[in-house]
Amino acid sequence: MKNLKIMSMLLGGLLALGSLASCGSDNDEDDPKPEVKKATSATAEYVVNLSQSLLDAATVTIYFIDSNGQQARHRRR
Repeated sequence: MKNLKIMSMLLGGLLALGSLASCGSDNDEDDPKPEVKKATSATAEYVVNLSQSLLDAATVTIYFIDSNGQQARHRRR
């Protein structure tokens, strides 16, 4: 009876060891990685409504990148 308990404990330990060993890292190097597409251009439109009194009191300057990729600005006094 004592040998049966020892054998069952050893078997349980081996099963536990086998299940924990299977939780190691996976070898994902063989899996193909999906190609990530990058945006090359974007179009955005901003609408801002300013009152005439604000335009009379302040100088509004807008900085942007033009279609040639150069930084540009538009100033309204």
